[in-house]
Amino acid sequence: MEHQRLFDGSARARCPVSVSTRHSKIGIFRHQVGSSVETVASAPAQDAHLVVMQLRDLPPHDFWADDKRIRMPFTGAGSLGILDLRRESSARFVHPLDSLHVHLPREALDDIAEDAGARPVDDLVVRDGWEPADSLIRGLQPILFEAVRAPENAAPTVVDHLVLAVAAHVAATYGNMRPALQRRSALAPWQLRRAQEMLADNLDKELSLLDIAEACGLSLSYFTRAFKASTGTTPHGWLQTCRVDKARGLLVSGDLPLAEIALACGFADQSHFTRIFRRQTGMGPGAWRRERAVGRSLVSTGSPGAVSPEAP
Repeated sequence: MEHQRLFDGSARARCPVSVSTRHSKIGIFRHQVGSSVETVASAPAQDAHLVVMQLRDLPPHDFWADDKRIRMPFTGAGSLGILDLRRESSARFVHPLDSLHVHLPREALDDIAEDAGARPVDDLVVRDGWEPADSLIRGLQPILFEAVRAPENAAPTVVDHLVLAVAAHVAATYGNMRPALQRRSALAPWQLRRAQEMLADNLDKELSLLDIAEACGLSLSYFTRAFKASTGTTPHGWLQTCRVDKARGLLVSGDLPLAEIALACGFADQSHFTRIFRRQTGMGPGAWRRERAVGRSLVSTGSPGAVSPEAP
């Protein structure tokens, strides 16, 4: 029989994805057992909750909370459950396992509630043990999975947004968090200027949104809301627009290959560059460059129908 500690200090250090709040961290990891070896998974008592998203069907199994045995029913892939880690917990499995876990410490939940203008969340409860039809979690689960599977390919700004959105949704849906009515608070001019400068100066790499929020003296969730109120888009959306603007300049000013322009502007690769460029301009970067080159050629040769640069 194999015994696994589900979320102790060593597991926390191995979390491939983590997002900082003001006073804590939200961690995400994958728990996978590929064979039918009998496995006991346990979690030490701590002031936190563990959100479990099943990636495959889970047959009935035994679960213990504070030494009280509970027989858990069949759980389908895509279902969501929440484990209260304030109670000593363990489970015994005799089948393969595959699930994503989101570790939500009490301090992180308090930060989320405070940022929303809500009272602290006392508990997170899923009625009947598992929720099979949480459409938001089901929709985000594939993106979370990819972020955990290949964290080196995940954009920090996107991961920050995603993890905070999941945590806020869980707090509201299963913890009855009720945010206060939000005022449309925008960034102060100096905060907006600092945030945009930090983003624009780091187009070729991803900054953590937490670093930018702290430079503005704000919490992460408040900063992201205020940035969108100020600009009409998210920090990541604004960053992508800046990258496309820089790419336009490089496309018309020289003959750099598209792959080099992609890396110079902070895109993951040429495919990523092409996809974002087409989304914002309506055409791929190669076609955009050729169209501009033809226009410049017509103007310089004075071809019929060309518009003179001096024309109004």
